[in-house]
Parts: sequence; structure tokens; C-alpha cells
Amino acid sequence: MHYRFWALALVAAALAACGGDNGNDEKAASAPTAFPIIVNPSTATAGPAVQWTQLEGYFPSDRELPDRVVYQGRFDLSNDKAARDANELQQFQNAGRVSGVQYAFSVEAGARTLSIGISYYNGSAEPKKLLRNSGDPGAHTAPGRFDVAGLGDEYIAQRLKLGTGEASAYVVNLAWVRGKFFVSLADLGGTEDTPTDIAVQMARLIDEKLKNNPNP
Repeated sequence: MHYRFWALALVAAALAACGGDNGNDEKAASAPTAFPIIVNPSTATAGPAVQWTQLEGYFPSDRELPDRVVYQGRFDLSNDKAARDANELQQFQNAGRVSGVQYAFSVEAGARTLSIGISYYNGSAEPKKLLRNSGDPGAHTAPGRFDVAGLGDEYIAQRLKLGTGEASAYVVNLAWVRGKFFVSLADLGGTEDTPTDIAVQMARLIDEKLKNNPNP
């Protein structure tokens, strides 16, 4: 089965108006319950026991966050939480996904939302396969793409317009691989001219932590 991180962003953007709390966030953040979909739990877990909370250290602390970015909430995306049914859980296990976590951040006092998910695998092959199913990581000059030199082992960064007319939405979407990690980031709620600086800064902060600590 082919999974495309930007297709999952479509779902998250469409449901971004829905509020909710799944009980995993100690701050009871108001973030869409659909956010976990964007991470693309298309690949999941056999291998060493790694709890979703062990992945939290890869996210920036409050003092590291860029200006205008505020932590909203976190979500358990371990395989049994992310899977919608037994078949999907089996897919996760077959693909070697070990665990995952999702964070949500408010940008510019709630004008936009950053949704960032990290999935950890028991090998590096599946994250690369997942990324390449979303497009060619080397095509940084393709329409809608932009360059984020040095991000991960390979990456895809692009702007997306979802829907048409009044129902349209714009997303800045980045996905990258670093070793056994697959990361997906979506900046939701902006315009076609929304700068990519905050999304890129957050991606680099996370990627540096992944590089410095490749084993949870």
C-alpha cells in the first residue's frame, strides 16, 4: 500500500476545525483529534520496546521554540493507538514501525497550527520507502517544492493548496527521514504566501536532536 504524507495533511486540514482532547496531554490542549492521521502511521511496529514518551525528547523545549510558537498538546501514536483496526495494526507490525508521537503547536496566537509527528522504525529502509512513496526526494525544484538544504538524510518540502474556492486551505508540508525516523510536519491555516521560516526552523531543531541521539 502506498502512503502519501501530503494526502494525510488533507485530512488533518479538513478536520482542523474540530476540537477535542484524547486524554494523553497533561495540558489538555485543544487540538484536532484527527491530527494523528497526518503522521502517517503507515508503517508500524515490531522490534525493541520503545514507548511513545521516549520520543518526546526530540521536540523542542519551550525555551527552544521560535517566537510566536506555543506548545498546545501531545498525542500517543504508539501502534495500538494509531491503528484503526487489527488489519492496520498488522500492517504497522509488518513494516517494522516501533512507535510514534504527535505534537501540536499554536503559531501567531492561534492563527496557524503546526502538527508534527515522529515515527520510529526498527530499520532505516521503511522510512525511506515511505518518503519516496510521497514523491522524489531529489526533486527540490519541482512545482510547489522549496529547498531545505541538509534536512535529514533526504526530505520533501512543499506548499500545498487543498480544495477550491471558500473551502480551499494552504499547507506548508515537510517530511524527512533521519536514520530510523520518519518525520512529518504540517503548517496549517496560513495563506499561499505564508513564510516557510517557522516550519523550517522547527524541522531543523527536531532534525538536530534526531542526529545527535539516533536511538531513543
